[in-house]
Amino acid sequence: MISITDIESRLQQKEQGKFQKICNEILKNEGYITLDRTGSEAGTEKTIPGTPDSVFIKDDNYIFVEFTTYQKAKLPQKIRDDVEKCFKLIDLDELNGKVSEIIFMHNRKQPSLKVINEIEQKCNKRNIKFTIYGIDYISDIIQRKYPYIAEKELELKDYDKLLQISEKEIRKSLQDEMKNDDLEKITNRVSHLYEEASKITNNPTSLIYISDKNKKILNNTYSELINLEYIYAEKNNEESKNYYHNVLIILQRYNRKKYIEKFKEVEKYGILTSEDYIFYAENLIMENQESEALPILERLY
Repeated sequence: MISITDIESRLQQKEQGKFQKICNEILKNEGYITLDRTGSEAGTEKTIPGTPDSVFIKDDNYIFVEFTTYQKAKLPQKIRDDVEKCFKLIDLDELNGKVSEIIFMHNRKQPSLKVINEIEQKCNKRNIKFTIYGIDYISDIIQRKYPYIAEKELELKDYDKLLQISEKEIRKSLQDEMKNDDLEKITNRVSHLYEEASKITNNPTSLIYISDKNKKILNNTYSELINLEYIYAEKNNEESKNYYHNVLIILQRYNRKKYIEKFKEVEKYGILTSEDYIFYAENLIMENQESEALPILERLY
């Protein structure tokens, strides 16, 4: 999961146009139907003068939305001014009874409850609901429900998710855009997994017996590693040799039959060492497949 602190930090840095785009996306996903992005220039992230900044429809009523990136000290007056502009537009266009809610979204901490209550009362007199979303709410909903917004609009990556998603999804999301720091974090994670697994596999007794608890640990470790196989597949270098050596050792310790199947799959890459083949032949023998093991041993010796 992407850090809430990272999301807040990036949101605070965003200029008005980008912030409006993010908020419009959230509201659309929350079930509001877009009618007009009044304060956004079409096809760009630039803002243009307009009241309100966006108009949505929900339950056959208009929803006026205002956005701002003002500093907190100026926020209370900015809210008052924008809400008053909305009131004037409602009166001018004879929209009384047709606007059910005014939403105000900003990328700062919330103003005082006194200020919020003051504006709520003004809206209530017109039978309009007032809702205000600050950086805490916006960051939280992006983290919980819309992490793609953090990745696409805030340029943040969910590395925990990266180690869980399928190879196809990883290829799609990272193809041609993996940065050096991304790869370094993945490489560090892989090294950590090797180290944790070795605490079990390097124990001599693991060749004879492994507890169910340790088998589960190895299974989880293997699952994470195999989701990153695309980085190492079909590459004849030391990193790939080391990767497949460790993956096969981990798999062998808790599921010998699957290890044999995986070995045959990896063999086509031409990166397995004599040590890997000897260990493979030993496992074939343990699985009563001497006829397959013998040619390997004869070739090696």
